[in-house]
Order: sequence, then C-alpha cells, then structure tokens
Amino acid sequence: MSSRHRFFLLPFALLASVLQCAQAAPQYVVIPLGNESTTQLRPAAINNLGQVIGVMRHEQGEELFLSSGGALRSLGWMGTSIPIDINDAGTMLYGDKLHFADGTTRALPLAAWAINNLGHATGEVENRRPVGPVTYAAIYGGGDALTLTGLADRWNTGWAINDADVAVGAVHGWIVGEPAGSPSFRAARFEGGRTQLLESLGNGYGAAYDINNQGFAVGFTAGHAALWTPEGRLIDLGAMLEAQFGDAAALGSAAYGINNAGEVVGRYGHEGGFLYSDGVMYDLRSLIADPDNLFVDAEGYDMAGGYDINDQHQIITRGIYGWGGLLSLASPPAAQPVPEPASCSLFGAGLLAIGLLKRRRQSGRPTA
Repeated sequence: MSSRHRFFLLPFALLASVLQCAQAAPQYVVIPLGNESTTQLRPAAINNLGQVIGVMRHEQGEELFLSSGGALRSLGWMGTSIPIDINDAGTMLYGDKLHFADGTTRALPLAAWAINNLGHATGEVENRRPVGPVTYAAIYGGGDALTLTGLADRWNTGWAINDADVAVGAVHGWIVGEPAGSPSFRAARFEGGRTQLLESLGNGYGAAYDINNQGFAVGFTAGHAALWTPEGRLIDLGAMLEAQFGDAAALGSAAYGINNAGEVVGRYGHEGGFLYSDGVMYDLRSLIADPDNLFVDAEGYDMAGGYDINDQHQIITRGIYGWGGLLSLASPPAAQPVPEPASCSLFGAGLLAIGLLKRRRQSGRPTA
C-alpha cells in the first residue's frame, strides 16, 4: 500500500479507536430494593437472579431482609453480626442454617459463612483436641460430608466457596516456617483437605473474600486490593488504583466480589468504589447515571463501595456507614464493550504515526 493511501486511511482507523474508547465505560442505573423511604438498607450478597439479602435498619432495630423483584420482605431475624449469603436457587444462609425457598430449614455442622449453588457451605469448626488447628476451615458437602483442613496451631476460616467446593478465607496467627514478625493474618485457599497460603504483598497481612468458578479469588494484602490467580499468584489491584486515582487510592483498598466473567468490585481510599473489568479500572461512582439518587445518606455521606457482583453484572454497593443499594447495567453488556487497554492507546499511536508520515513527506523521504 502506498504512503498516500496509508495517510488517508489512518484518520478512519483513529476515528474507530476513538469511538471504541468512548463506548468503553459501562453505565449503571439504580434499581430499588423495595420501599426504602423509611428504612436504611445494607445489602450483603446477590445471586444471579438479582435477589439480594442484607440488613435493614428501622426504628425497632436491625433485621435481615430479602429483596426479590423489587419487593422487600423481612426475614424475621434480628441482629446483624452474623454471616449471610444466598445462592441461585434462592437458598439463604444465616444463623448457621440453610433456609430454603419452600420455607424449610437445615442446621449446618459448622459456623458457616457462605454457600454455593450446590447448597454446600464453608466456614469453620472448633478443634476440641489439644493438637492441630485451633479452628479448622470447613467445607460442608451435604449430608454427612464435612472436609476439615488448616494449619496447625492457627485459626482457619473459609469465607467464600465456589461451585467446585474450593473455599478461600484466612489463616490467623503466626505461621510455622514464616520469619519472626510475619503477619498473623494471611489470605488462604482451602481445597480437598489442603491449605494454600496465597501470595502476599509487603507485610503480607490480608484475607480472601470471594472466589469464582474459575478459581480466581479476591481480597486484600498489605492494605492493597488483591486478585489471585487459581495458582495463588497475586495481581496487585491496589497498584492499579494508585496509578489511576493517585497515591492515596490503594491505602485501605480491598476487593470484595468477583463474578464468573472475572469482573471485580471493591472499595478504595476513604469512600471510593471500583469496578475492574477486562483489564480496565473504573471509579464506580463515575459509572452511575444518577449517583445522587442513591449515594448520599441521611447524614450526607457519600456511598460508592462495591461489595458483590453477579454474572448479570449487577452490583451491590455500600458506603462509609454501610447503607447502599443495587446497580444494574443501563444497557445489555454487548452494547457497551470493554476494550483491552491497548485499544485506547491506538489513538495516541495513530497521532504519532500521522506526524511521522507528514514529516517524511515534507522531507521527501520514502514511506513505503
């Protein structure tokens, strides 16, 4: 192709790149969880049907709620200091019991933190023997199946579980074999009776909060939001937040939810929230069409942190005091592609190429 043809085609390529970059950021709208005029809601978990379980606060105190199809109902359980979760069958976990959609319940043989779509759970079991872990990380597989694992003389806890019965969480206490002064709280993975400490950053202090079906886990390490590969290698999301939003962005950041597409949500800085999607880091509040509709509470505090995300790209969000709601994509994902970071860099590269071509034409040098 001649240099003249190349020169005239480059602007069209640049225009395509600009259009692609302009469409990169998804847009979210606020979806009501129910009648929120007299209550403050703190959503905790969402399933792929858009059902949300959480805590609502009213004049009588605090109790658990279920939001489904825009209708909000109380679960009749007072108090908030308990783990709660919900799976795609609508089975809820709270009070160390499974609460099925038909109204029946099943007590669990562990202090449970999370359930998967098989109705299996993870959590911890106290060790009543004088040797071994102080608590075992436990995976309940239904019936009498209970898998226990953990490092000796440590507290071991599973905080999330995927549909392959792989759990992640934390190991508490000084770890045998680690240097003196090592952190006493480490992110860990529990699978098939084995315990794996996930790669850490800096002082290593951290925990894992969620895991998807591909085995990618999220949480934090040394004050940085973290993403771990199935092999346990660390991807430092905190460093990405720092590079994009400033030096203070990574401080106290954490990733709380990941879906099966690998999208991650969490918080950063004092009140900020983020969405990490296809290699691109977004400020969550900037993606919301009408953020003031949700993100300022009665005391005037901003709300933006992301705490869970489902496979329909819906996000539950909370702010500095925990009150928040549900975000849903304004358009189907196909209408809002998220390009690789290299796509947007084509614009700058194209401008450079045009400049070089123009300079060569003016100097009489060949460009073929």
